[in-house]
Amino acid sequence: IFLISIGTGGLFAWISYVAPLVTQVSGLEAGQVPLIMVLIGLGMFFGNLIGGRMADQISPTKATMASFSLMALCLVAVYFTSPIEWTAYPMAFLTGLISFTIGSPIQMMLIKTAHGSETLAAAGGQASFNMGNTLGAFLGGVPITMGYAYNTPVLVGCVLALIGVLITYIFYTQIVLKKYR
Repeated sequence: IFLISIGTGGLFAWISYVAPLVTQVSGLEAGQVPLIMVLIGLGMFFGNLIGGRMADQISPTKATMASFSLMALCLVAVYFTSPIEWTAYPMAFLTGLISFTIGSPIQMMLIKTAHGSETLAAAGGQASFNMGNTLGAFLGGVPITMGYAYNTPVLVGCVLALIGVLITYIFYTQIVLKKYR
């Protein structure tokens, strides 16, 4: 539950502030925000497919660590490229893609460790995504309320994603590896 809530908070710290990020930092016209959202959605679609493949090929836990790590790197890239207007388009797609590679591996981790409570685990996972949405939006808004620019929530998102990597690593070393010893 904490893994999903905190780690996916990184995604939501970014996406909650996309409109002001691309209009006030990148300098796009407000009319371009729907296009940015379409690019994010397309990235998410393909990211979900890629995440499922990753989970099948390298294990759900390793795929989760990789996805959170890549999300953190991508959010740092968004921070540094956001003042460059034309980068808003490819970064919207790429960040959506990378951020959504996390969905399938996390669901697979939940199901594999639920042992007879798979339905309950899946429901708890969805609730945790919702908590991540709230947490990411709230924490991402903190630097804005302190007067920082609209690209600073992505740094909060980066920290949340890195905490997700740490929690997943702890899970991996304490649960997964011990199971197979």
